[in-house]
Amino acid sequence: MTITVTFDPAVATDVASVRSMLNNLPLRHSADASRGDGADDVDLPTRIAEDLWSRLGKGGRELLGIASQFDRPFGLPDLSGRTGDTASRIKSRWANLGRSIAQTRSRFGNAEIFREQLPPANGDGYFTFVMDEGIRDAVRKRQGDVSNGSERIAAKL
Repeated sequence: MTITVTFDPAVATDVASVRSMLNNLPLRHSADASRGDGADDVDLPTRIAEDLWSRLGKGGRELLGIASQFDRPFGLPDLSGRTGDTASRIKSRWANLGRSIAQTRSRFGNAEIFREQLPPANGDGYFTFVMDEGIRDAVRKRQGDVSNGSERIAAKL
C-alpha cells in the first residue's frame, strides 16, 4: 500500500494531523514482511514493544530492558537498585519512559504494557508494576540494541 500525503510542514496543525494519522496506521516489521513465507503479521505484543522501543533513546531502552528482567511486581526502588541511580533520578527516568508508553498505548487502543498496583499500606509508598508477559518477552529479545534512538524501526505498510 502506498499513501501520499501533502501538507505544509510550517503549519503546526498540518504536522500534528499527519503525525496522528501515521501513528494510527497498523505497521508490520519489514524484516518479517519481506520473508514471503506467510509470517507477514507480527504478533501484537511484539508490535507494541517495537513501537515503544522506536520511541526511546539509549537511557529509555536501558530502563525498559531492566524492567523486562522482572518476572514479578517491581517498584522504582527495585529499578534504582539495578541501575545504581538515586530514587529521584529513577523517578525522573520512569516519568520520561511513561510519556513514550502513553504514546504507544494510544496507538494500540490503550494496550496494557504495565499494570500498576497500589502500594501496600505498610510498604514504602511506591506503586509496583508488572510488565505484560508478551511485551516483556519481546523487549528481552531487543535488549541488546541500545542505539542512540535516532533511527526508527523499518516498517512496511
